Amino acid sequence: MRYLFALGLFLALITVALLVLVTFSSRSQLYQKAFVYQADLSKFGLSISTFAPISIAPTIISIIISLWWDQIDLTFRLLQPYIAMSRSPTPVSSSSGITYRSKTWIGAVIKAARHRHWILCFVAIGTTLSQVLTVSMSALFERKPHNVLSRVNLNRTLETRQMPVITTIDQTGWPFEWDDVYAATKLDKTVRWDITEPLYQNSSYNWLYNTPTKFSVNAPQMTWTQGAWSFAPVDLSSIIVPDSRSTTEKEVRKAAVVPFMNVTLRTSAIRARLDCEPIDEVADKSTWLQAMSVQLLNETLINTTMEYITLPEGLSDGYILIEKMFANTSSVTTIRRGGDEKMTKCCINGTGQSPQRAAIGYWTPVQTEGWNRTDPYPSQGKLQWPPSIVTKWIVGKPQSFKDQGNITVGPLFFEEQPVLQAARCKPIIETAEAKILIDRTTSTVHSHELLGPITGLDSAWYENHVRHDLSDPEKQYNMNYTGKLNTTTSLGILFLDGLLSASVSKEPVGDVYYAYENTGTDQFVYREEDGGLNMDLMSYTMYTLANNDPEALLNYTTLVNNANRTFQSFFQDFVNTKLAHYNDDGTGFQRIGANMKDLGQAVDYNGASLVNPLYPSLNTDRTIEAVISSRRQVLYMNPVATYLAVAIITWLIATTAVVAALQRRYTSTMLRNVELIADVLVLIAGSENFLDLVQERGPALKKDGNVKTQLGWFKGRDGEVRWGVEVVGGRNPVEWVDAPMKRFT
Repeated sequence: MRYLFALGLFLALITVALLVLVTFSSRSQLYQKAFVYQADLSKFGLSISTFAPISIAPTIISIIISLWWDQIDLTFRLLQPYIAMSRSPTPVSSSSGITYRSKTWIGAVIKAARHRHWILCFVAIGTTLSQVLTVSMSALFERKPHNVLSRVNLNRTLETRQMPVITTIDQTGWPFEWDDVYAATKLDKTVRWDITEPLYQNSSYNWLYNTPTKFSVNAPQMTWTQGAWSFAPVDLSSIIVPDSRSTTEKEVRKAAVVPFMNVTLRTSAIRARLDCEPIDEVADKSTWLQAMSVQLLNETLINTTMEYITLPEGLSDGYILIEKMFANTSSVTTIRRGGDEKMTKCCINGTGQSPQRAAIGYWTPVQTEGWNRTDPYPSQGKLQWPPSIVTKWIVGKPQSFKDQGNITVGPLFFEEQPVLQAARCKPIIETAEAKILIDRTTSTVHSHELLGPITGLDSAWYENHVRHDLSDPEKQYNMNYTGKLNTTTSLGILFLDGLLSASVSKEPVGDVYYAYENTGTDQFVYREEDGGLNMDLMSYTMYTLANNDPEALLNYTTLVNNANRTFQSFFQDFVNTKLAHYNDDGTGFQRIGANMKDLGQAVDYNGASLVNPLYPSLNTDRTIEAVISSRRQVLYMNPVATYLAVAIITWLIATTAVVAALQRRYTSTMLRNVELIADVLVLIAGSENFLDLVQERGPALKKDGNVKTQLGWFKGRDGEVRWGVEVVGGRNPVEWVDAPMKRFT
């Protein structure tokens, strides 16, 4: 009984374990090292390079069950004929004449069913199923790569910037004559330069080069960005990458899976875009193109160079570009940069006798009310931020001319009218909350979802290079102050100012001695003096997006789409590049809860107080819940093998329970074991009728269904009462008696 109870308990525990494991397996939660560990055997020079202990555990368990059940099966096969005879007289063919020991599993089942030995039949079925169990258990486990999900809380430190960028500048040594009527304007301009100048430092690795390079070489997207959106970075260092040692390199290659860990989290998002509209004056060529005769061209060149310029023979009357385009309209601007009306002299393609197609492209601001040529972005005045941008693209066949020193002089001259396409675009900066899926290791954003409405970031245009009073109460700022000074510039103004001024950041500004475009520097511009290309980095990016086809950008839709993509990408580079001069957190984001309480009062150039803008708290959550999706090796349970094994074990449990319940009654008539041949000889030693019948009929007796035998107490011919096997009835029948009062031992 204890033997069967132990077996039943063991089978029940195995069933529970299988059901629990298959539940976790269906959720892909069996990824702990105990389940997926593989020992490396490659150093032993064996035919197999790895060994997974978990893979043989089910096989070992099934073998134990099979061996255990075989013992029960063997016992019942041996006892079944004697048990049948001990219960009632039984034909020889179903009792003493049969044996189950030599039968196969299926044969034993069929034979037991035919003779209605049902307990043995069920036990034999269990024996057959235990062999199937071994096969199913060996196919139970397999390892597969799978995305495992878990949750963790992360600290969120950054939010979308609404406060201006704080910059410390040094006014020491600024050379001004204070009786100059333009002293205030010059001071404003110098403040602006000190604030924006760091944007152009480290020119070889400057953020302004990122976008043109990215589109030229089809580089991958920046970290923490996707599409037009940039996302406030969240510290992911607390998320530990799972130990990958359980996954060998060979297995990874075989599975064609690269381990990874993705994180889904909520964070702030920011983007910039252009809202563009056509410029009607593009069709009116008189607003941007001036007719010029050869005679007038010659006079212009002489007046400019003070020497005679030899023009090519056969030169026809033509046209030059009007540097101040679309005058007296809402789109008035210049060809090259804000406020610069110097004649454009670059670049030609081909020779004077055979000019080829060339292209000019620049982004410039619209010169609205409040414009000042010497300071295109004043900190005071009527200029409203953000100003509209005119993106323009000119394609034609220009010619240029050289003086006696072989220096190019004069404006570009077109014998045929060039073609212009342009758009007036309003810069817009927007923000939203977003949920992103990001790679834990590379910080590449795979997807994003906006969680709320997109709102304009008005605070991006509040403060234009604003000075702040000194923190020392004994000192006060005015235009005579020399020393360090705190200034504030809103995010959008700093970006737009830096972007539009980049192409002329190294040129003399407003210098009367330069009547023409200064081609002495090529920083933040793209020129091919013999290839006919002259453009700023934004236009060059658009040109790259158009597959270097100048004609493509003459299509308004293409021009606007490429301009928008370019603007978005430059803004992403700006907000995601950590410019140490401004803020280690990037110019697009600020610390949660940041404020300017310790900053002095906003003042103008001479120390008069200005109104400080109000920046309400954004109430950004400092803690967020993130969902981690990691690519791991997971122990997977084959559903067919699992439920087949559970069904077989359930059968074995039921059979064990039946056998345990009936065992005492079923075997109570058996007074001794019959495991050995000696035990059998004892049972037939005094069975004279049975021995005579065996001697008389031989092996044919085994199939006799009429002669019955019984195992019990009988009185032999010698009058002695014994317990054994004897023929019931027949000649000289024995007397069957009750068991003696003293139990036989």
